Amino acid sequence: MKLYLTKSITKIGSLRFYSLRFLHSKISYIPVGLTVLLAFLLSSCTHYYYVANIQNIPLFKEKNEYRISGSVGSGDESTSIEVQTAYSVTDKIGIMADYMSAKGGDVANHNYGSGNSYEGAVGYYRPVGRFGVFETYGGLGFSNQHHEYSSFY
Repeated sequence: MKLYLTKSITKIGSLRFYSLRFLHSKISYIPVGLTVLLAFLLSSCTHYYYVANIQNIPLFKEKNEYRISGSVGSGDESTSIEVQTAYSVTDKIGIMADYMSAKGGDVANHNYGSGNSYEGAVGYYRPVGRFGVFETYGGLGFSNQHHEYSSFY
């Protein structure tokens, strides 16, 4: 879209009025139409089974501490189970592991998804003051998924 700025002077008696106007050329609606069409074509109804795992934050302060936690989740579309562990090997180094399994949908009608996730990490921690903890972990994770759909929507 191109805009042109024009200046006009209107003279009434000894008074001059200056005004600025924007004049535009014909707007091309082709890019807007293509954008809307592309957005419509690229979005579709599909199956979704999204289950996020819980963050494993051990907050160690000294050597030989450990954390074990578990969770079970269930909803309209999916169910999941997760187990997390962490252990402070030294007064500065910690290790952690995480396992999660999730599934959802209707297996009898071949319309479902399932998967497992495995994670492990090693990190550094340090107490900060009386109540704070600084920690940073880096690790590696693997997962597998299986999806089966009997029909498209």
